[in-house]
Amino acid sequence: MSLREPLCFAPLALSKVWGGDRLRRYLSDSDGSEGPVGEVWQLSDRDGASSVVVGGAFEGRSLRGLMMSEKEAILGDDRARGCDYFPLLVKLLDSADSLSVQVHPDRSAARALGCGALAKSEAWYVMSTEPGSQIHLGLKPDVDATTFAEHAASPDVVDLLEVYPVRAGQFVYVPAGTVHSIGAGITLAEIQENSDTTYRMFDWGRVGLDGKPREIQLEESLRSIDYGQELKGPFDALDADGPLLDCEAFRIDLLLADTDELADGTPAVLIVLEGRGQIDWEEASASRAVEAGQTWLLPADVGRRSINGASKIFRALLVRLGRNDSDG
Repeated sequence: MSLREPLCFAPLALSKVWGGDRLRRYLSDSDGSEGPVGEVWQLSDRDGASSVVVGGAFEGRSLRGLMMSEKEAILGDDRARGCDYFPLLVKLLDSADSLSVQVHPDRSAARALGCGALAKSEAWYVMSTEPGSQIHLGLKPDVDATTFAEHAASPDVVDLLEVYPVRAGQFVYVPAGTVHSIGAGITLAEIQENSDTTYRMFDWGRVGLDGKPREIQLEESLRSIDYGQELKGPFDALDADGPLLDCEAFRIDLLLADTDELADGTPAVLIVLEGRGQIDWEEASASRAVEAGQTWLLPADVGRRSINGASKIFRALLVRLGRNDSDG
């Protein structure tokens, strides 16, 4: 069996203690989510949280089910070998309050930690901010493991982190092993490896939605930090000469009103940030309208396809799988 058409998925809302209400515009009235919406998962192949197709011939099918029966059609023959889950997770995030100071392990640390830990690099496209919005990203120069461990679980840890102001239209790469925190007032699109492994070391002294302090994983955090990283801070996506990012986990390009053609056998994910557009593909000269807030999976077996902006302002991210997409 084959797919041979782009797939759009129903958004899945997650309540978070730090979340807000700016993502509700992407949810239906029948979504039923309660409390502050911190994340909306747009494309997910996680156990217990698998995205469901809306529209088209495969409406109602889950990404998990499609990966079980149509893995080669989605990923292509070469990439499908040894890859049981779709390698990426795409979400929208709204921080009405700051997220915890946290870190995700790289592959080496995840293997050493065991207990189901998975590597997680991620990238952010900033969609909107409030005045004074900022992020913490990486350690200040000369902060070593000993110094950091002494302060990691206290408010003093914030003083050891680099701080960057951010604004709409900027892009940030957060490789695995990076200590980071997203500040208040930021809405962003996040592309990450298919992992939910997050270790918190400081949570601003607050309690969770259940009224209890959220778990701190100090030992795991300290074992996951890469102290030798050279990080690039936020930059304006429009200034990029070439892809926004090309790393082992994924390649990300910014699409504007121009057409982008994709060759046969290349799976990709389209995240529509602003405006309206259209996906065209060879199968029966078919096309599908796309709009802001949607995330589309372009299976490998769709063949050659093109993406066109249909409104004066059109902005989208095109994500291709990286070189390590089969190495969970």
